[in-house]
Amino acid sequence: MFTSAEREECTERLTAFETAMLPSVERLFRIACWTSGDRDMAETLVEETFAQAFDTFDEFESGANCCVWLAKIMHRVGKTRRHYLWGERKNLRLVGSGNDDDEPVFAGAVQFEPRTPQDATGAELLRAFGSLTRKGQEVIMLSDIEDIKYKEIADILNLSLAIVMSRLSRARKLMRTELAGLVNRRMEADVLECV
Repeated sequence: MFTSAEREECTERLTAFETAMLPSVERLFRIACWTSGDRDMAETLVEETFAQAFDTFDEFESGANCCVWLAKIMHRVGKTRRHYLWGERKNLRLVGSGNDDDEPVFAGAVQFEPRTPQDATGAELLRAFGSLTRKGQEVIMLSDIEDIKYKEIADILNLSLAIVMSRLSRARKLMRTELAGLVNRRMEADVLECV
């Protein structure tokens, strides 16, 4: 049985947790949906993440980015779930593939940068995004869609800042190239249709 002081302390902790963390639940759920590819799995990931976050809430530094802290916890939860569920779910797409030590980092290389088509449709954007590698999609999602800073992405994914920046640069370039091709094919089809 709890004393009134213990009950009050627990209520204060829960209120502080909810105030700090609940505003990030929608962003975290979007990331979970993308990483798992399954709404039910995403809900489970978010639930487990919030349970672990509540258990370790004393470790949260006041003023830190709550979404980044939660995403880092979710990354660990996802890796653990993938380990235990891999045999059951062949299509499980969770954040964090593991070994990134052998990934090259290209510094100082100047290469052609295709223009981003301004008249791309939503379907073309999704198709171009789908053409990226899993690692490319991961950094585009966190950086360009969720607007998380590079250093925070590096912290979430447990990568060096250089690797995050390299992946992001390559993914953006590949996406621009794919988009340009899709838009050009659509425009050519439109022209042929008019002739």
